[in-house]
Amino acid sequence: MKITILTNGPGELWGWVRPVVAELKQRGHSISLWLLPCQFASGHERDAASFFGVDKLEGPWGTLRTWQEIINEKTDAVIQLGGDVALGLRMAKASGAPLTIYTYRAAKKIHGAKILVAYPSQIFNDISDVKAIGDLVKDSLSMDVAPFTWPKIENSPRVLFLPGNRPLIRAEALEWLCDLHSHLKNKIPDVRVKTLFSRLMPEAEFKNGKPPGLTPYVAARE
Repeated sequence: MKITILTNGPGELWGWVRPVVAELKQRGHSISLWLLPCQFASGHERDAASFFGVDKLEGPWGTLRTWQEIINEKTDAVIQLGGDVALGLRMAKASGAPLTIYTYRAAKKIHGAKILVAYPSQIFNDISDVKAIGDLVKDSLSMDVAPFTWPKIENSPRVLFLPGNRPLIRAEALEWLCDLHSHLKNKIPDVRVKTLFSRLMPEAEFKNGKPPGLTPYVAARE
């Protein structure tokens, strides 16, 4: 069975798509992964997705090309994990395949699609036919085998920095975080600091741009 997955941003790709692809591969399905346009993209989504082991990888392209290309997909089922729902509906209609959408907020019924959420609290306006199946991010985190440990210092506070996915914002954030780290060390000498970088951060940037004192960490890379 061929299953097509649509996704857009770095969070959806790493947190939702990764465990779904692993499960579908284990069941022996052929997987086509489409990267949709996203204003929050890091620019490295395709590189990260290339490690998932899918049978076909498409995109990302601009909105117009994506809209044109998406009707050419031949598939047995469409799973949308982020991105504009109109694209999922368009692909499902063109291919004659059922569409399943996973979201953190089901606020209205979408004709022609089955909607899944993580928890019942994410279902609004008494929408029927929405099923809570659990949080895919939790499944994704269980795939990261590298331990996340802190230096053992009795009763010292722990601070986690999150500089984000996008390179330009990350560069600005790191300069500010370095200043914040120095301020914290002056106020609390035994403070424990770690900086959690996105797995979509390029290897070269991680190796060459480790900020002093911030103890950088990338899941599944250490």
